[in-house]
Amino acid sequence: LDKETRQLRLLGADGVVSRRVLEFRSGAPVFGTMRGTSEPEPTRQRIMIVNDVASHLGMPLPAGLLRAYVRDDKGVLRFIGEDRVGNTALGQELALDLGTAFDVTVARKQTDFKQVAERQTETAFTLTLRNGAPAPAVVRVIEDIPGDWEILSETHTNKRDGIAATWEITVPAGGAVDLSYRVRVRR
Repeated sequence: LDKETRQLRLLGADGVVSRRVLEFRSGAPVFGTMRGTSEPEPTRQRIMIVNDVASHLGMPLPAGLLRAYVRDDKGVLRFIGEDRVGNTALGQELALDLGTAFDVTVARKQTDFKQVAERQTETAFTLTLRNGAPAPAVVRVIEDIPGDWEILSETHTNKRDGIAATWEITVPAGGAVDLSYRVRVRR
């Protein structure tokens, strides 16, 4: 009708193969003391998709708004979120940021801090990851650490990527896991 707008689906794909990634990214406060335990923060929920035929895509995807749906146990489509994405070439990985996962949280506690030298500190943290969901969750913890740093001890093994240390931690359903580490930083 006159002055009416209509929204049409440009592309659609059913049964797209994806993986869910829960991510907690934080800047580690390594240059001073921190009092108490931080409030639990929710993790970011990302859906990772490879744009290939095996994932039921396999065509260049134009930039725009992408909406994601899943079928529930009764077969009904449920909206799980949307994200604006850039042009995605064939074979490229696409990351959809679908907001926070309220049932998986992370709380930080500084367990030690000392000034080792004039421009050098040592700090220890314990991050408590809690999972209130009925299934286990894998959480990617990314700590951005400023300066020239070295992990001295840790309860889980990290991968260093530039200024960040990254841990992949499985948290059992209805449970909690502590990630503890000590870092020496030179500025």
